[in-house]
Amino acid sequence: MSDQRKTSLKATVSRDEIANTPTNRPKRVPMRDAGQLDYKIRDGYTGYWEIDQPGKLAARESAGYSFILDADDQKESRTCLNGDVLYLMESPSEFVKEDEDYNQAQDDLIMKQINSLKSGQYVGKSQNEAVQREVKYR
Repeated sequence: MSDQRKTSLKATVSRDEIANTPTNRPKRVPMRDAGQLDYKIRDGYTGYWEIDQPGKLAARESAGYSFILDADDQKESRTCLNGDVLYLMESPSEFVKEDEDYNQAQDDLIMKQINSLKSGQYVGKSQNEAVQREVKYR
């Protein structure tokens, strides 16, 4: 490569300059921040959008969740692009914390079992004990 070509390559714009160059493109709002499902939940409560599938709404209700009603006393809902309906429900935050603590304890138990395994062992379906697996080599 000629010296002139090397010099012209070195004179190109740096990545930092390109990254900090303003564009005509409007500022992008990531989908997670778009707010389609934003809703003000009252203090001391946790909100959850639950899909209307058999048993799911009833399970939430039995766990202490209740439907949030809109200005017309209708259940607050959103329809997804695929036609599924989501309902906004709320539960006292203490109930949600109890559920999270229980789930974390279950996860910790499984991790304890996994970390105590010896070579050739795996956690069985019951998750109550490590099961010895015979490995046969030819």
